[in-house]
Amino acid sequence: MSRINSVLFLAIALLAVSDFSTAAVSYAVGTCKPSLPSYPTISAALAAVPVGATVLVCPGTYAEQVVITQAVTLQGVPGGDCSTSRRTYEHHDR
Repeated sequence: MSRINSVLFLAIALLAVSDFSTAAVSYAVGTCKPSLPSYPTISAALAAVPVGATVLVCPGTYAEQVVITQAVTLQGVPGGDCSTSRRTYEHHDR
């Protein structure tokens, strides 16, 4: 029984000191959110952000083909007569 308690204690201790810095962090594509780290293209952002990040896409035209390889949220930032669009993508190995 003491071995189980030791393993449980170790697991809890590891969780307590784990780095949760990649949880729910936001990034921007474009220049409409100057307080956030930003990228010039959607593809550049997707290549750099951690799993689970939210990528806010500023109004504009992004002439690129985007490949999503990890779970992220892409959210359009409203501009002009546009409404917000939010899509969550999960990467699945085939």
